[in-house]
Amino acid sequence: MPAPSRLAGLLRDGRFVVTAELTSTNSADPEATWRLAEVLRGSVDAVNCTDNTGAHVHMSSLAAAHLLVEKGIEPIMQLTVRDRNRLALQADLLGAAALGIRNIVLMSGDDVTAGDHPEARRIYDIDSMQLIEVAAGMRDRGVYLSGRKLEQAPSFFIGAVENPFAPPLEFRPLRLQKKVRAGADFIQTQLVFDVPLFARFMSMVGDLGLRDKVFIIPSIGIPRSARGARFMRDKVPGLHVPDAIVDPGRHPDRGRTRQGCARDSRRGGRPPDRDQVGGGRRAGRRGRRSPPEANHESAGDRRRKPLMETILRSRSREIVISSDRPFVMIGERINPTGRKVLAAEMKAGVMDRVRSDAIAQVEAGAQMLDVNAGVPLVDEPALLVATIKAVSEVTDVPICIDSSVIEALEAALAAYEGKALVNSVTAEDERMDRILPVVKKYGAAGITMVPQERVEIARRIIERAKYYGIPAEDVIIDPIAMTVAADPQAGLVTLETMRLIKEQLGNNMICGASNVSFGLPDRHILNAAFFPVAMHAGLTCAITNPLVPEVRKAVQASDLLLGHDEYAMNWISAFRAEQKKAVPAG
Repeated sequence: MPAPSRLAGLLRDGRFVVTAELTSTNSADPEATWRLAEVLRGSVDAVNCTDNTGAHVHMSSLAAAHLLVEKGIEPIMQLTVRDRNRLALQADLLGAAALGIRNIVLMSGDDVTAGDHPEARRIYDIDSMQLIEVAAGMRDRGVYLSGRKLEQAPSFFIGAVENPFAPPLEFRPLRLQKKVRAGADFIQTQLVFDVPLFARFMSMVGDLGLRDKVFIIPSIGIPRSARGARFMRDKVPGLHVPDAIVDPGRHPDRGRTRQGCARDSRRGGRPPDRDQVGGGRRAGRRGRRSPPEANHESAGDRRRKPLMETILRSRSREIVISSDRPFVMIGERINPTGRKVLAAEMKAGVMDRVRSDAIAQVEAGAQMLDVNAGVPLVDEPALLVATIKAVSEVTDVPICIDSSVIEALEAALAAYEGKALVNSVTAEDERMDRILPVVKKYGAAGITMVPQERVEIARRIIERAKYYGIPAEDVIIDPIAMTVAADPQAGLVTLETMRLIKEQLGNNMICGASNVSFGLPDRHILNAAFFPVAMHAGLTCAITNPLVPEVRKAVQASDLLLGHDEYAMNWISAFRAEQKKAVPAG
């Protein structure tokens, strides 16, 4: 089978390959692109044309790649899922093939908050893994994602990206394996400054049997100076730059060299020596820093850590969630799901019921309120902001912002005066890389959902949050309580997961407590019985209905018996308040 491109042919022949990144241009004059590309002619085997790198607008990668084809320079066209839906992505892929572009690299793209248009709408209609599958389907089966046939299938050499230094390190080869299975022919990595760590990555890649299935092309970058290396280490997302490179005084042999970058590859080969790579420019890709050795401490060491405190606040009130403090009830009632009247009122902009629900829940003992505005066929960002505003008008408790729409979360966080809790972050890479920068930008805390008995996933999310600058105490873990109606062991599994998280990680935990009783009669009794055992296992807060007396009293009694209600003051106060309500007026 003939190679789809010169780059593919060289790699398949086992040749040493060097590629470089074309400096992004902001000129409508094609001569500007040609001048930049001409510098690389004869020094590299292919040239990467970036797709709005760093979330900054530049000439489109499709246009830049076509201009290179016209001058006989082989391009590698990058394409991100950040800016296009599946229709536009497939159209650009087909158009690229028609214009003679054969090498493509498919990726997620830096989040819009990293660029100069932070208010831009993210698309992410499909993720980068799915885009690889789409391109492979067009190439190998001659069909669009819909199944519709192409008149002529494109001939692509499909590339993807990987960051060998993103924690947890053991996960990166597995993710690479998924990309290979999806159809990736070659991989371009994040800049490699730590060769031993990269060698470890390559060893794990070899253990998975991938060396004969994909070409790994590491990226090489040469900082101008120690100051430049320090900037890259501290300011450029995704780069892992060892201290030995930042401090050249301890390594005088490194000297100062012209800034440059290249990519090189041999299938399964060793990381290249510095003198084997040529020049060119390379912008930093997004990724993760490698975890410190402290992450490998024993469970006993972790148990000796100080208790984590998640602090949330409104304009005038602060709530602390911790395992040595009273349990925090987060009222669940401001949610149109399953409440047709409330949904209709919210859609019409009528917030009377929202306000009355907020007041009633706080009076019943809710220390926070979960706010959801997921009404179909409505501008959710605008509605969520309006709902939070209505709640803040009548209560002073902190808010838990509940939405699966990134734009709605960002709009709500921007409008909220305080430190909110975001519900929720799932473990998918694409989802984390979209939500976590937003959580960090607005100084919020986040709820992360973790499948039962998968503590390693929780640890991975905590490490990813740390990379974005979010401390561990601002990551609250949801072990996803399941209904016992479907599985009689579900309750035990949930409690065991909580125990493991408490012992191994120490993070605060949350759950939708009513999930355990779904589909069963007398749900309030089951929910109330769940709280004492869950709180003992490590649950520190829950999204629940404080208006249910059984639930409210179970939480108060558990706080007392677990030593979180000093001298029974809260229990006695609640008892006296109920007695006072029971006394007839007059």
